[in-house]
Amino acid sequence: MIITFAFDVRNYVEVMEGWPLKRDNMTFFLEREGNVLKRVCLSFSGVSIEHAPSFASPNDASGRAILKTSDGGYAALARKRIMNWQAVVSGVQIIDLDYDNFEMRFRAESTDEESRIHLKSIKSSFDQALNYSCDFEQFGRAFCAGAIPDHRIESTSHYREGRLAFEAGRYVDAYNNMFLFLETRYCDGKTKTAQQVELLSENSELCSCIKKNAAELTKANQARKDENLDLFNSCANVRDKIRVLVLLRGKLRHHSLKSPSVPHLT
Repeated sequence: MIITFAFDVRNYVEVMEGWPLKRDNMTFFLEREGNVLKRVCLSFSGVSIEHAPSFASPNDASGRAILKTSDGGYAALARKRIMNWQAVVSGVQIIDLDYDNFEMRFRAESTDEESRIHLKSIKSSFDQALNYSCDFEQFGRAFCAGAIPDHRIESTSHYREGRLAFEAGRYVDAYNNMFLFLETRYCDGKTKTAQQVELLSENSELCSCIKKNAAELTKANQARKDENLDLFNSCANVRDKIRVLVLLRGKLRHHSLKSPSVPHLT
């Protein structure tokens, strides 16, 4: 089976050619409308038919079938390969791609596979993850708010980006942005570990949240037994937990895929 990942282009770029270019089992190509670039795509051939979307029989009284999908890890590989291409081409042209919302397309490579591919394409729906109803008055009142200081706007921007990254499954980006939210909101421009631990430990609301969430994670057995983070150690005090969070942020800030010491967050 051939599985294709198509990432939307969010800025205006004109290209005269859509290629494609083939390398090993990968085929890169550009989709255009006229000469305007709309999507950057990467196809993988030789993918197991087991990764094709399928429908399962309903298991409750609703009678609704369940759609089962799996990207087989190819979505992450597609992001990495296209980011590599994007980094090379950025010296000539900036191309802004939406990596959180992509289309998966499925095509048979043999007649035996055709009957097992029930859907030709699926569009990811991470863009809907943060949508929920909100009273109209709340939106209206926001326009009436007074001037907000620049540092508050900056910290809120980190929070917003962190939420989007978390809902899209980009957990390292989510952690980095959420920590930057705490840093810009509560650390008063201080960047050293001891300074940040001291300032964050003085925030009673933050300490309460850390206690509550650490207890819930431990109770739910979500922490791996070989995990070294004291955040999940019931004997560690809140200050120790905060120190672990600060140190983890430092490791992720300088992480390298070539380094064996990189924390494995998924």
